[in-house]
Amino acid sequence: MRRSHKQIQRSARLAAVIANPTRVAILMLLHERKRAYVGEIVAALDLTQSAVSHQLALLVEQGVVVFTKEGRDVLYRLSKKDNSRRLLKALRNL
Repeated sequence: MRRSHKQIQRSARLAAVIANPTRVAILMLLHERKRAYVGEIVAALDLTQSAVSHQLALLVEQGVVVFTKEGRDVLYRLSKKDNSRRLLKALRNL
C-alpha cells in the first residue's frame, strides 16, 4: 500500500506527539478522566503549570486535544477526530 506525501507527513506529526513522555501522560490522563482542567492535570502529573500548558498547546495544535473556556478556567478533552483514536490505539499497542 503506497502512502501519499500528505499521509506520511500526518503520521510523522502524530508520532512526534507520542515521542514526549509528558504528552503521553496527558493523553492517558484525558483518556481516563474524559476531561480535565489545567490545574487538575498539573496536580495529577506533578508538573509546573507552564510545562503542562506548553504541551497542551502542542496537542491542541495537532488536533489531538480540544478545549473550552469556562470563565478563567480551561477544560481539556481528547478530540473526537481520528487523530486521537489513532494515538490511543498506538499507545495501547506499545
